[in-house]
Amino acid sequence: SRRQRQMCIRDRFIKGSAPSFPVFSNGLGTLGVERTWGGGLTASYATPWLFVEAGGYANFIDDYIYFRAEPQSSDPDDANFSPCAPRQCGVQGAFQLFSPTPVDALFYGGEVQGQVQPPKWPVSFDAQGSWVRARQVASGSALVFIPPDRYQLGVTYHWPDLGPTTGGHIGVQGTAVDRKRNADPD
Repeated sequence: SRRQRQMCIRDRFIKGSAPSFPVFSNGLGTLGVERTWGGGLTASYATPWLFVEAGGYANFIDDYIYFRAEPQSSDPDDANFSPCAPRQCGVQGAFQLFSPTPVDALFYGGEVQGQVQPPKWPVSFDAQGSWVRARQVASGSALVFIPPDRYQLGVTYHWPDLGPTTGGHIGVQGTAVDRKRNADPD
Protein backbone atom coordinates (compact mmCIF):
# COMPACT_ATOMS: atom_id res chain seq x y z
CA SER A 1 0.00 0.00 0.00
CA ARG A 2 1.02 3.62 -0.35
CA ARG A 3 1.32 4.10 3.43
CA GLN A 4 3.64 1.06 3.71
CA ARG A 5 5.88 2.42 0.94
CA GLN A 6 6.04 5.86 2.64
CA MET A 7 6.93 4.27 6.00
CA CYS A 8 9.56 2.06 4.36
CA ILE A 9 11.13 5.08 2.61
CA ARG A 10 11.17 7.06 5.87
CA ASP A 11 12.75 4.15 7.78
CA ARG A 12 15.28 3.56 5.02
CA PHE A 13 16.60 7.08 4.60
CA ILE A 14 16.09 8.92 7.89
CA LYS A 15 19.24 10.37 9.42
CA GLY A 16 18.57 12.50 12.48
CA SER A 17 15.53 13.24 14.61
CA ALA A 18 12.41 11.22 13.88
CA PRO A 19 9.24 13.10 12.92
CA SER A 20 6.95 11.29 15.37
CA PHE A 21 9.16 10.26 18.32
CA PRO A 22 11.68 12.25 20.40
CA VAL A 23 14.54 10.05 19.12
CA PHE A 24 17.39 10.06 16.63
CA SER A 25 17.44 7.42 13.93
CA ASN A 26 19.95 6.10 11.46
CA GLY A 27 18.16 4.75 8.41
CA LEU A 28 18.99 1.52 6.62
CA GLY A 29 18.81 1.76 2.82
CA THR A 30 18.51 -2.01 2.33
CA LEU A 31 15.17 -2.34 4.18
CA GLY A 32 12.53 -4.22 2.25
CA VAL A 33 8.78 -4.48 2.64
CA GLU A 34 7.26 -6.30 5.61
CA ARG A 35 5.11 -9.33 4.74
CA THR A 36 2.58 -10.78 7.17
CA TRP A 37 1.06 -14.26 7.38
CA GLY A 38 -1.39 -14.96 10.13
CA GLY A 39 -4.73 -16.04 11.34
CA GLY A 40 -7.18 -15.66 14.14
CA LEU A 41 -10.03 -17.45 15.79
CA THR A 42 -13.01 -15.95 17.63
CA ALA A 43 -15.72 -17.70 19.63
CA SER A 44 -18.76 -16.15 21.25
CA TYR A 45 -21.61 -17.25 23.48
CA ALA A 46 -24.82 -15.32 24.08
CA THR A 47 -27.98 -15.68 26.15
CA PRO A 48 -30.56 -13.01 26.99
CA TRP A 49 -28.50 -11.97 30.05
CA LEU A 50 -24.92 -13.09 29.26
CA PHE A 51 -22.53 -12.37 26.41
CA VAL A 52 -18.95 -13.68 26.23
CA GLU A 53 -16.53 -13.41 23.32
CA ALA A 54 -12.93 -14.59 23.17
CA GLY A 55 -10.44 -14.41 20.35
CA GLY A 56 -6.83 -15.17 19.65
CA TYR A 57 -4.45 -14.55 16.77
CA ALA A 58 -0.94 -15.23 15.56
CA ASN A 59 0.98 -13.35 12.85
CA PHE A 60 4.39 -14.13 11.41
CA ILE A 61 5.99 -10.98 9.95
CA ASP A 62 8.82 -11.50 7.50
CA ASP A 63 11.36 -8.62 7.63
CA TYR A 64 9.52 -6.79 10.42
CA ILE A 65 11.11 -3.34 10.71
CA TYR A 66 12.29 -3.43 14.31
CA PHE A 67 13.18 0.00 15.69
CA ARG A 68 16.09 -1.11 17.89
CA ALA A 69 17.77 1.11 20.50
CA GLU A 70 21.51 1.65 20.26
CA PRO A 71 22.81 2.98 23.59
CA GLN A 72 25.81 5.25 23.23
CA SER A 73 29.05 4.79 25.17
CA SER A 74 30.72 7.28 27.50
CA ASP A 75 34.14 5.76 26.63
CA PRO A 76 35.96 8.07 24.14
CA ASP A 77 37.75 5.06 22.62
CA ASP A 78 34.45 3.29 21.79
CA ALA A 79 33.00 3.62 18.25
CA ASN A 80 29.59 4.45 19.82
CA PHE A 81 31.01 7.32 21.94
CA SER A 82 28.71 10.23 22.75
CA PRO A 83 29.36 12.99 25.28
CA CYS A 84 25.63 12.70 26.09
CA ALA A 85 25.81 8.92 26.70
CA PRO A 86 23.72 6.82 26.83
CA ARG A 87 21.99 9.20 24.39
CA GLN A 88 23.07 10.89 21.16
CA CYS A 89 23.71 14.67 21.20
CA GLY A 90 22.05 16.91 18.67
CA VAL A 91 20.98 20.48 18.05
CA GLN A 92 17.52 19.79 19.54
CA GLY A 93 18.94 18.05 22.63
CA ALA A 94 20.03 14.57 23.69
CA PHE A 95 17.88 11.72 22.39
CA GLN A 96 18.06 7.94 22.28
CA LEU A 97 19.57 6.61 19.03
CA PHE A 98 17.52 3.97 17.19
CA SER A 99 18.21 1.97 14.05
CA PRO A 100 15.64 0.11 11.96
CA THR A 101 16.61 -3.55 11.63
CA PRO A 102 14.76 -6.22 9.62
CA VAL A 103 13.91 -9.27 11.77
CA ASP A 104 11.47 -12.14 11.44
CA ALA A 105 8.89 -11.64 14.17
CA LEU A 106 6.00 -13.55 15.67
CA PHE A 107 3.10 -11.53 17.11
CA TYR A 108 0.38 -13.33 19.03
CA GLY A 109 -2.25 -12.47 21.57
CA GLY A 110 -5.83 -12.57 22.57
CA GLU A 111 -8.79 -10.68 23.86
CA VAL A 112 -11.77 -11.63 25.97
CA GLN A 113 -14.84 -9.60 26.78
CA GLY A 114 -18.07 -10.27 28.54
CA GLN A 115 -21.22 -8.61 29.75
CA VAL A 116 -23.72 -9.79 32.37
CA GLN A 117 -27.14 -8.24 32.86
CA PRO A 118 -29.18 -10.34 35.29
CA PRO A 119 -32.88 -10.51 34.40
CA LYS A 120 -34.98 -7.64 35.79
CA TRP A 121 -31.91 -5.90 37.24
CA PRO A 122 -31.30 -2.26 36.25
CA VAL A 123 -27.54 -2.88 36.43
CA SER A 124 -25.15 -4.59 33.99
CA PHE A 125 -21.51 -5.55 34.47
CA ASP A 126 -18.83 -5.79 31.79
CA ALA A 127 -15.20 -6.84 31.64
CA GLN A 128 -12.45 -6.93 29.01
CA GLY A 129 -8.87 -8.09 28.82
CA SER A 130 -6.32 -7.97 26.01
CA TRP A 131 -2.82 -9.37 25.65
CA VAL A 132 -0.16 -8.91 22.96
CA ARG A 133 3.18 -10.68 22.73
CA ALA A 134 5.90 -10.25 20.11
CA ARG A 135 9.17 -12.11 19.73
CA GLN A 136 12.09 -12.23 17.35
CA VAL A 137 11.96 -15.65 15.74
CA ALA A 138 15.74 -16.21 15.57
CA SER A 139 16.66 -15.21 19.13
CA GLY A 140 13.33 -15.68 20.92
CA SER A 141 13.78 -12.32 22.66
CA ALA A 142 10.80 -10.03 23.23
CA LEU A 143 10.36 -7.00 20.99
CA VAL A 144 10.07 -3.54 22.52
CA PHE A 145 7.25 -1.01 21.96
CA ILE A 146 4.60 -3.73 22.25
CA PRO A 147 1.68 -2.65 24.43
CA PRO A 148 1.35 -4.18 27.91
CA ASP A 149 -1.65 -6.18 29.09
CA ARG A 150 -4.84 -4.17 29.57
CA TYR A 151 -7.93 -4.88 31.67
CA GLN A 152 -11.27 -3.08 32.04
CA LEU A 153 -14.17 -3.49 34.45
CA GLY A 154 -17.38 -1.54 34.33
CA VAL A 155 -20.86 -1.24 35.77
CA THR A 156 -23.81 0.48 34.07
CA TYR A 157 -27.13 1.60 35.54
CA HIS A 158 -30.06 1.54 33.07
CA TRP A 159 -32.89 3.79 34.26
CA PRO A 160 -36.52 3.19 33.32
CA ASP A 161 -37.94 4.69 30.13
CA LEU A 162 -39.45 8.09 30.87
CA GLY A 163 -41.83 9.55 28.29
CA PRO A 164 -39.96 10.21 25.04
CA THR A 165 -36.58 9.07 26.43
CA THR A 166 -35.72 5.39 26.12
CA GLY A 167 -32.61 3.40 26.85
CA GLY A 168 -31.06 5.94 29.22
CA HIS A 169 -28.04 4.79 31.19
CA ILE A 170 -24.97 5.91 33.09
CA GLY A 171 -21.86 3.90 33.75
CA VAL A 172 -18.50 3.81 35.43
CA GLN A 173 -15.52 2.01 33.99
CA GLY A 174 -12.02 1.42 35.27
CA THR A 175 -8.98 0.49 33.22
CA ALA A 176 -5.79 -1.12 34.49
CA VAL A 177 -2.70 -1.28 32.31
CA ASP A 178 0.00 -3.65 33.50
CA ARG A 179 3.71 -2.84 33.51
CA LYS A 180 5.76 -4.02 30.55
CA ARG A 181 7.29 -7.18 32.00
CA ASN A 182 8.48 -9.21 29.02
CA ALA A 183 11.10 -6.92 27.45
CA ASP A 184 14.70 -6.13 28.29
CA PRO A 185 14.65 -2.82 30.23
CA ASP A 186 17.85 -1.68 28.51
